[in-house]
Amino acid sequence: MDSIFTEGADRPGLGALALPARILLTLFLLGVSAALAAGEGNILASHAGADGRPGLSFEDLRRVFHGRPGWTLLASKLDGGSMEKHIPVPSERKVLLDWAGSGARREDFEAAARVLDLRCVKCHSSGGEKEGSPFAEIREAGARYDLVVRYAEPDRGMSPAARTTTTHAHLFSLSMLLGLLGFVFLFTNTRPRVKTAAVVLPFAGMFMDVGCWWLAILSPAFVAGIVAGGAMLASGILVLVARPLWEMWGPAAKGLRV
Repeated sequence: MDSIFTEGADRPGLGALALPARILLTLFLLGVSAALAAGEGNILASHAGADGRPGLSFEDLRRVFHGRPGWTLLASKLDGGSMEKHIPVPSERKVLLDWAGSGARREDFEAAARVLDLRCVKCHSSGGEKEGSPFAEIREAGARYDLVVRYAEPDRGMSPAARTTTTHAHLFSLSMLLGLLGFVFLFTNTRPRVKTAAVVLPFAGMFMDVGCWWLAILSPAFVAGIVAGGAMLASGILVLVARPLWEMWGPAAKGLRV
């Protein structure tokens, strides 16, 4: 075990590691950081544009996690939502909005189906970009009532199934990675209280973030908790990564503890 430390090292904490050990630990920290950034980026990108505008906004998060009370899913997507740009003709949007708003009856579906076949089925069918939200089994068959009528239901945001799946993946993967980053941080030359705060902060942000995904069902006010939790999580990860890297590669701390 002594071989991982530099003989006669005068640097405290992780700075005392031998060069191979510091390189290994640095690559680990950078790799984990990249994985976390990619995961967060994927979540952010998947929610951006829910309000029909480029980029991620508070309104995007509100629509994703709380929904739009009084609106159907189809209306929410068409009127200022992500589908509006794909149906640029106002009269065509009106056909779909009228159908969804008047009860989405099967006998009135023909006019709506013509618009969907023209504008939407290409992507919302097998092999299309949005095949996970199908309007038709295959493009040639055209829009099918029983597939489309689901989107005439009230807009309550992300479905419980999707929310549960995302929560499971988010908590499991983040807990593992934050635990590993925190374990590394425990070997830094920092005071016990600083170590405690540093390892607790990202976990607190994670639980606030994910918890507010569910609380936002009750009130859009909890969307602010999603933003705050995400900020806490990002800040905590920055500390867990930056301090070990500085201690290994920065100027010698000469025994100074923070």
